[in-house]
Amino acid sequence: MAEKSGANEKRLTAYNSVRAEINQRFTLRDQALFVFMAASGAYTALSVEKHQKLISSCTTSVSHFESILLLLPIPLISLAFTNIALGHHLVIDKLWNYILIELKDKSGTKFWEESDLAKQKVYFLDGRTLSQMIILSTPCLYQIVISIYIINFCKIDSTEILYYASAIILDAMVLYYNVKKHWDVHKERKIRYEKLNTN
Repeated sequence: MAEKSGANEKRLTAYNSVRAEINQRFTLRDQALFVFMAASGAYTALSVEKHQKLISSCTTSVSHFESILLLLPIPLISLAFTNIALGHHLVIDKLWNYILIELKDKSGTKFWEESDLAKQKVYFLDGRTLSQMIILSTPCLYQIVISIYIINFCKIDSTEILYYASAIILDAMVLYYNVKKHWDVHKERKIRYEKLNTN
């Protein structure tokens, strides 16, 4: 009996430690998203202002140098914050798996992560992952639309067309990366919950 009590105490200690790490990761991930939203929002506002002036004088020959420079940082910022957010996702999933597999109690005592309520949580998590993907991808999508519009309707030379086309390719690559990585997170989570539902 004392041996079983000691084992349960060790299991609970391990669980509390892992759960604290998960909670910290949740906080850091959300903070990264808030910082991205603030930074990209401020930067996009500056970009919109510049592009509105540029589009209003679309039929005249004006320098597009500033506009092109404004397009370059956003996909790189998006890529960096995507990796930060998904890095926390990955660690959270591994820690969750540790609770479900390594700390599983054969006596039938369940932690919250093993409960029927947790099994239903996958739909909420999928919605959250989709929201995160949209937040991280929207600035790139905006820049693709703006660049295509400028190429088609503004008076620009061949060098500027090349620069805008390069910006579109960079944004499209980051957009694809964001969608693919978030889809991978969804698939891994689905497999985990399917395993959980069979237990």
